[in-house]
Amino acid sequence: MEDEKGIFMSGKIREGLKRLAAYIFMAIFSVAAIYMAYLVVDTLVMTERARSWTPVTATLIEQKLDTIEKSFQSAGDISAPSQRLKARYSYTFEGTLYHSDRVDFSNGHADNFSAGRKAGQQKLLNQIPLTAYVDPQNPAESVIDRSLPAERMLFFTFFLLFPCGFAVYVMIGTVMLLFGRWRKLTSPLSGIFHGGMALWLLVFHHDSYGFRGTALLLLMSCLFVAGVYFLIRHDKLRDWPET
Repeated sequence: MEDEKGIFMSGKIREGLKRLAAYIFMAIFSVAAIYMAYLVVDTLVMTERARSWTPVTATLIEQKLDTIEKSFQSAGDISAPSQRLKARYSYTFEGTLYHSDRVDFSNGHADNFSAGRKAGQQKLLNQIPLTAYVDPQNPAESVIDRSLPAERMLFFTFFLLFPCGFAVYVMIGTVMLLFGRWRKLTSPLSGIFHGGMALWLLVFHHDSYGFRGTALLLLMSCLFVAGVYFLIRHDKLRDWPET
């Protein structure tokens, strides 16, 4: 009897540990998904806001490419080192002198897959006169390149769909549990969440991507269309059984 009780307790402990590991796993990917979604939304908002910012003449103080050492690197890794373009400049707006180090809206992250973008930004920084775009509502906020960092946005959207896709689904499903019979909306809402940002990028910034990027965005946009179709087809919520 004691042996059976010990086996039962051991089984419960193993089951508890498995459940704890699953919770930790989901928590990590949920945090990563929330952070990626924040970066996507913040970059989109800043890009749209900057369309109306005021151009002013700026003075370049310094520019450089910082090399970022990899934390983990195999012996046979021959990939190019990560580099971050950094710059400092000053400008005068309505009689007040300001200093800034913002080049674009990529938050200063290393961006190996956009060497062309870095080269274009270096060209902008070397122009005479240098032009900075200033937020007239907050003159301390400025940027040199106000275009959308397309390659980075594509990576974030891709990351949200694949590594974090299940975590996003679980988060949306957890929220929908509060609405009882509306739980059936979890799948279409997940499709709309994952595909909506891709569709937005495809419609408003289609000229920022190459063929492969556009093809991927088209595939991801299908999720958005499928999600909307499902919602339209199942809009009679009163006919759904209670759960």
